[in-house]
Amino acid sequence: KHRSGGTHKRNPQRAPAGKLANVGEVLLSEVNFVSRYALLLFGGELEIVKNAVIVDGWLKFKIGEKATTGAVLLLSLRRELDESLLQQISSNSDDCDDSGELLD
Repeated sequence: KHRSGGTHKRNPQRAPAGKLANVGEVLLSEVNFVSRYALLLFGGELEIVKNAVIVDGWLKFKIGEKATTGAVLLLSLRRELDESLLQQISSNSDDCDDSGELLD
């Protein structure tokens, strides 16, 4: 579930929304929800450890005791998706000049 970081009363000494806060102050006022599937398919490096998939070495998604088959399928899908995107990007870059403009 999504938890809101803006449920507390605004401190008048705190920077207004959209402005820089004091150095060292961590605010979650401009955070967007990202689905777990978007993170798993397009996020960082994936690792399977026991009953979890770990993204970038720190974000853990538990998958259950007998779900390792699903995790292996997820890794395979991720590999195929990465390869497909790289092929598409590299083939489209051949159609552009050095400035990024499309060639006729």
